[in-house]
Amino acid sequence: MKTLIKAGILFFAVAIVDYTHAQKHQSSFQLEDNITITATTEIFHWKEHELDTCRTTEGKKICLIDNKIFFGTDGLELPKYELKELLIVLDGVTIPLETSGMYNPNVHHADLRKLQFKIVKSDPGYLLTGFFSDGIGTYIAQWLILKKNAIRIKISNKENDIDGE
Repeated sequence: MKTLIKAGILFFAVAIVDYTHAQKHQSSFQLEDNITITATTEIFHWKEHELDTCRTTEGKKICLIDNKIFFGTDGLELPKYELKELLIVLDGVTIPLETSGMYNPNVHHADLRKLQFKIVKSDPGYLLTGFFSDGIGTYIAQWLILKKNAIRIKISNKENDIDGE
């Protein structure tokens, strides 16, 4: 009987670990010969966040998550995924990219793909543009990458910014 109880407890513990592990998802791809991008997304658990609503001409909607402006949903529904971490490896150097306020980076799944990014050599570094969509709306983010540093210089859901220019 003790063995059966121990086996049940062990099975339950493994199931919890496996369920928790499934909450995060990592995708990685080679953007160019010397450039790799790795993204970590996580299922959005709304109970773990502070949601603030406001009234608009469309009605009541979510305006802030954790007291911050966010991208990836129209505010009438909750995000499904949060982009937790985005890393670029450039010539062997790993550089973290700012991802605060970025949700629903893709339609129906958490994987990011090569076709969502464009990188351009600029003087003196690189300009990386990411294109993200939940299937209803689209937003972009741009990072300036210089040596071992990066700064997000734009995040926008304006139609004329979607081209990444």
